[in-house]
Amino acid sequence: MKVIAKNRLMSGIILFLSVFFLPWWMTSLLALATLLIFPSPYEVLFIGIFLDALYVLPQSSLAESNLFFIISAVLFLLSFPLKERITLGV
Repeated sequence: MKVIAKNRLMSGIILFLSVFFLPWWMTSLLALATLLIFPSPYEVLFIGIFLDALYVLPQSSLAESNLFFIISAVLFLLSFPLKERITLGV
């Protein structure tokens, strides 16, 4: 159990740092991998909020200004039934 918690913590730190140092699409791929590997990866929702804060346009609508959060929330919810159907060799 300690190994999983340690791996999840390291994954969360890498994911958080990727928001600031990598392009948005690489961060999105890392978030997608986190969704598939770990159970209940709530940190992906926070990454969506951070990406919206960094890449929002000043004159955008509500849906456009929260696009990354909306996508991460939908993927978060879809990850639960998806993880039941696929295995990643774990």
